[in-house]
Amino acid sequence: MLSLLRGDGRTYNLSVIDQNSAVLPLTAAKVWFTLKEKYSDADASAKIRLDSSDSSEIDIYDAAGGKCYIKVKNTHTQNLTPGAYVYDVQVKRSNGDIGTVLWGTFAVVDDVTRAIA
Repeated sequence: MLSLLRGDGRTYNLSVIDQNSAVLPLTAAKVWFTLKEKYSDADASAKIRLDSSDSSEIDIYDAAGGKCYIKVKNTHTQNLTPGAYVYDVQVKRSNGDIGTVLWGTFAVVDDVTRAIA
């Protein structure tokens, strides 16, 4: 489970491996991070949608090594209702194969300080 306080941001460092624990190169790949209230929600209704076509969202910093940063910003979480969400990370490889490499529950925890200067 991932968790984050509402209004906070965090950069997640992801190393992508296959089912045999071998590095899955991200050369010419596209990566998506999606956060929803429930699995059945349409992608268009996602609370957070990030993709590697914008390196300020997902930065593939070591393609050969299968490594990327997923950058959840405070602006992404500041208006979320505290509670449990679902998320996944999908990769579309250069050969067209698409696979979900990470998924689970993402807890947004109520924050104490709401005003920021």
